[in-house]
Amino acid sequence: MPKKSAHASQGRLFDLTTNPLATGKSVESLRNSRNQAEELTKIFKGDIPASVMKVKRDEMNTDPVLGSYEESGYNELKGTSLHKAFTISGRGAANGALSIFARNICRTAVLLYSKPGDMVVDPFIGHNSRMETCVREGRHYHGYDVSLRFMKDNYLLASELRKECPSMTIELNLHTSEAMINTPDEYGDFTITSPPYWDIEDYGDEPEQLGKWSDTYEIFMSKMANVAKENYRCLKSGAFAAWYINDFRRDKKFYSYHIDTKQILEDAGFIMWDIMIVDLGRAFRESFISQIVEQQILPKRHEYGIIVRKP
Repeated sequence: MPKKSAHASQGRLFDLTTNPLATGKSVESLRNSRNQAEELTKIFKGDIPASVMKVKRDEMNTDPVLGSYEESGYNELKGTSLHKAFTISGRGAANGALSIFARNICRTAVLLYSKPGDMVVDPFIGHNSRMETCVREGRHYHGYDVSLRFMKDNYLLASELRKECPSMTIELNLHTSEAMINTPDEYGDFTITSPPYWDIEDYGDEPEQLGKWSDTYEIFMSKMANVAKENYRCLKSGAFAAWYINDFRRDKKFYSYHIDTKQILEDAGFIMWDIMIVDLGRAFRESFISQIVEQQILPKRHEYGIIVRKP
């Protein structure tokens, strides 16, 4: 395992306070400010951090989750394009589609809330797009998942990333994140993750699956609360955690999953810091206006990034 960093809180991407040209209204200071803005824009690859950010779907084409739709067992998804599968996932993870984590959203959060050389802790590895983004942006990665199907692919990708980025540490744990047994206290500098959607997505049949064997939403959320406590324990003071989640419907009932997740994070000790709305783009149901009017249910085209910080 890499050594724990000595810093107690997150630093800025650029410490502007040390630059005398960063303030003031002179021509020179304004020119310097413009140059800094251009440099930061390049670093973020054009994705300026904002309260509303749009998914770049062209970056989804290489997402390794593409093959997992076939494995999910939902016949209506077989043979669909990635675009359609993504829009299905975007409307509350309905119909069994696996939710996809957008690379440009991940990259923006990683660059904003962590620094090169930081350790990123991910309680739910899933289908590994976050691991890839973190490592290629110069962050170490430490994650948990119990899905043998996902982890099989994760191990293969991790092997390739270690060759590509030999200075980066990748630690994958096949274990439930309710008890992050391989993670010391105050080990991580940042968390970025996307939790499971109760039992409406198919992650596998392992007995440790948080949602599949939870008879009620309340039981599922009690397990999620354990993960939130473990996430809090393993992060350093001042570290940020970004949980990206969506609300969903099950058996005609609407679940405010992002609100309940915010609550368990605060109950674990985190302080609410910010919220991001992720624009997933045009939803599949938007093509059926008569259905929207008849059902009086809005097409789902967004999800939430709950940003919290450990005091």
